[in-house]
Amino acid sequence: MPYQNNIPLAPDQLSRSQGDINGNFQILGAIGGIPGVNNSSGINVAPGAGFNYVFLSNQALIPPVATFGADVALYNATNPAGPAGSGQRELYISKQLNTVGTVQIPSTASILGNSNPGINTNGWTYLPSGIIMKWGIASSVVPRVSVNLNGFGPNFTQIFNAQVTCQSNLNPPTNTTTISPLVNLVAGFTLYIGNTPASGQINNFYWLVIGR
Repeated sequence: MPYQNNIPLAPDQLSRSQGDINGNFQILGAIGGIPGVNNSSGINVAPGAGFNYVFLSNQALIPPVATFGADVALYNATNPAGPAGSGQRELYISKQLNTVGTVQIPSTASILGNSNPGINTNGWTYLPSGIIMKWGIASSVVPRVSVNLNGFGPNFTQIFNAQVTCQSNLNPPTNTTTISPLVNLVAGFTLYIGNTPASGQINNFYWLVIGR
């Protein structure tokens, strides 16, 4: 029986509408958590099963960790404004991470919340897993150039991987670079440049860092 949004009407007798009312409550178990009712096919029968959308009202504060415990939860809250956040309402995921316990992940937060990054600019984004990605560009300076990972987007507590790609207007590129070891270097890293750019040569280095 599909969900009926006009039960009961004023002239309906309880004895005749009781079954319809009970059916509506059973269907709404997809929202209320009635055991065994785990889909919304009865609520939205056309064009198919599922909700057209789910509206999550904005929370005044990010709920404390103990609110959800080890359960996975979704909620809407405002990500802190400033260089480390988007300042916008974001979809948060409360979930367990193996090494740090329960975390609150602003899964939709990125630099797009507070800036419209252009070509060759720094940027950042969260992934729903809790992983953070940052990217940017460094100019070629001999013998080394430092990359600061703080000051934009959330700071890393651990870096998993960093990749560097050389930009050159020579074919083939004449520059080489190596990256410093990343052990505990969560605030930044150093690129070691192999040689001085030739006259008129463009030599920048695009970098991408993945961590949490």
